[in-house]
Amino acid sequence: MRSRQLAVGAAALALLAFAPVAQGAGSSTTIRDGVEARPGELLVHPRGGSLQRVVLRKGVDPGQVARELQARPDLFVSASENLIASAAANDAQAAQGTTPGLPAPQVLAGMTTEPTALQGWVPNDAIGGVPWTALQWNFAGTWGVKAPQAWQQLRARGAGRAGGNRVKIAVIDSGISYRTTGPYRESPDLPRTRILQGYDFVDEDRYPDDRSGHGTHVASTIAGATNNASGLTGLAYEADIIPVRVLDEDDEGDTLAIARGIKYAVRRGAHLINLSADFPSSVRAEEVPEVMAAVEEAHRKGVLVISSSGNDGVGQVSLPARSASVLSVGATTARGCRAVFSNAGSALDLVAPGGGADHASDPSPRCQPNDSGVPIAQVTLVQPGDPSTLGVPLDYVGTSMAAAHVTGIAALVHGSRLLGTNPSPDLLAAYLVRATRDLGPKGRDSRFGDGLIDAQKATDPRRASAAVRGAKRAVARASVARSRGLPVR
Repeated sequence: MRSRQLAVGAAALALLAFAPVAQGAGSSTTIRDGVEARPGELLVHPRGGSLQRVVLRKGVDPGQVARELQARPDLFVSASENLIASAAANDAQAAQGTTPGLPAPQVLAGMTTEPTALQGWVPNDAIGGVPWTALQWNFAGTWGVKAPQAWQQLRARGAGRAGGNRVKIAVIDSGISYRTTGPYRESPDLPRTRILQGYDFVDEDRYPDDRSGHGTHVASTIAGATNNASGLTGLAYEADIIPVRVLDEDDEGDTLAIARGIKYAVRRGAHLINLSADFPSSVRAEEVPEVMAAVEEAHRKGVLVISSSGNDGVGQVSLPARSASVLSVGATTARGCRAVFSNAGSALDLVAPGGGADHASDPSPRCQPNDSGVPIAQVTLVQPGDPSTLGVPLDYVGTSMAAAHVTGIAALVHGSRLLGTNPSPDLLAAYLVRATRDLGPKGRDSRFGDGLIDAQKATDPRRASAAVRGAKRAVARASVARSRGLPVR
């Protein structure tokens, strides 16, 4: 069918070239009402009509046309460029490939934490004789999130309150390796018993299989099986995952797929949404109205959205993390420094381990910007595009990895019921930013937000009462101020 002509101003109309809806697969992404969209095209929703794809003439700036159409709210509900969000981390180091069968992974200098030096509960996970503590500095190292201490505290409160029990987490990403069929292989750290029904908004089916590895990596950090004598550990190891695929095997996805994925997760009853994907830092909210509306809707309906700050290494947080309705997460390294790729700025709420090299702007004497640093280790696809081979590739660094840590700890808090049985996103967010270790200048700052997330603090019943009172006061102040966002900035 052919998109119908829209009555717009002469200047804007001269730039538009309405085209028939593409047939077949190719690189397009089906959205709804028979409309498909590709990068750089416009998504236009006229008043009284349905969403349409608009193909621009060669050389025309989609952003310019979108702004002209947005200036006519009497004619259009929305008009935005079909921007591409990416979950790819920076190229901090080359991949250290592994072979099929989860062989013993390579251990890099700076990753190892001696099990005997740990306090708390130390699970038995290992790969080929290599214990998880030799790889997951981000959980147990000096500048990790103190996962063993948190696990111990929660286990002491009873099995029903440990490991994020019964918490539903939507991982809106590239899918996950959750089943063995055809070319796909189930990860030993993502058993199907804890994978709920999800959806693939890239291929439009009920099977959100991962072809990139990114989503499997993120989901494993959040909720990978733990103490199963295999693989590595996950923070909220008793939580359930709702896999929502919105990114392709190149870790790219468009605005409508992401917006639909967020709304789907809310409908499926998710308590938390992890969105480890971001648009270029220069993108404005009015350019991605569907995604902004979706995260605001999630907030209104009681779901906390946690998202990565972006991997441009600049002083502005990317969308959707920059939204006031989203908890934004930047990345730190194994030395407790700002990661070289991590976006910063006033909209940054807190940070978590993301690996990689230290940022040159970090003045701390412990930071070494010329050193490549170490990655975040998890079981995932060895090579993007090959879902048949799992291992522990050592090239995963990014704010995507950092966001996963905060989501996992949020699930531990939610499942512990320290904040009650069903805390609001406002209360949970305000509590999490108080469960941090201060980095950089004293207090909140643009490089680290409120600080490095600390799972031990977040799950400590001895400090919970005071922290909850502080969080509730912050929520009350935001309510009086009629703030539409989370009470954390």
